[in-house]
Amino acid sequence: MHVRPFISYAREDRDTAMQLWRDLRQNGARPWIDKEDILGGAEWKLEIAQAILKSSHFIALISDRSVNKQGFVQKELRQAVDLLDTFPPGEVFVIPVRLDGSEPRHSRLAELHWIDLFPDYGEGFRKLLRSLRLETATPEPVEYQSHEPASRQAPSIRAGAIARDDEGFLTSASVAELVLGRVQGRQQLRTAPILLFVNSYQRTWLVVTERVVACVLDDIEKPGAYDPLRWQCRHRFALPVEVEPYKKTVGLIHLGPEHREWLYSIHLHPDPERLSDEIEMLLRP
Repeated sequence: MHVRPFISYAREDRDTAMQLWRDLRQNGARPWIDKEDILGGAEWKLEIAQAILKSSHFIALISDRSVNKQGFVQKELRQAVDLLDTFPPGEVFVIPVRLDGSEPRHSRLAELHWIDLFPDYGEGFRKLLRSLRLETATPEPVEYQSHEPASRQAPSIRAGAIARDDEGFLTSASVAELVLGRVQGRQQLRTAPILLFVNSYQRTWLVVTERVVACVLDDIEKPGAYDPLRWQCRHRFALPVEVEPYKKTVGLIHLGPEHREWLYSIHLHPDPERLSDEIEMLLRP
């Protein structure tokens, strides 16, 4: 089952909502947010109502702006709470997420456990991932993992331990060093790290060794405890490699059934078929 959370927010909290949308996508979810998912010319009220019905979870961003605001954000919340009453007892659907010390006024939300994204966004986000069941509760099969999952190893990178460029990003050599230091046994790279995606604060790399493929998401806005090694798996579990259009400047790349919807920059890879073919060749025996 895909995790498709609906993100409800006050317009004044849009920047935080968009950060959450991006972070959830990079951790395997397919979040829905009006700014990205409503097409031009669509009936936005109908689109929102249908998206809530189709969502796996409803994330209600709570702040001083939202609790004191009248309007459609309150209507979204009412619809979600009505839908919650149709779920079996104990099943998680509505997740209140606080952005500040405000308390939700809706009596039904007061019965639910809140998650705080303040004062530590990273810690709050990890709790949200657990609520969405995006963190594996049991170890993966041995043949799938090349070592302990990235989230349970090397939780931080010491400042200055790995070389960075003038903008603060990991260099290609540093990305290779990071991955080779975390895989099991002595391995060699099959090719230099592949830079998939760039923007002003992120770089996404794909690293293919003799036995595993790994994804490194370097984000200079993350706290020091952030681990850029997002996942790694045996080659065959990253097959097939598929690409699809997404926006004017970026596309989506899917690596096997588990690692889907990662962004790639079109200016780096203008020929999507060539990109998928080259990665598949590296992963095939």
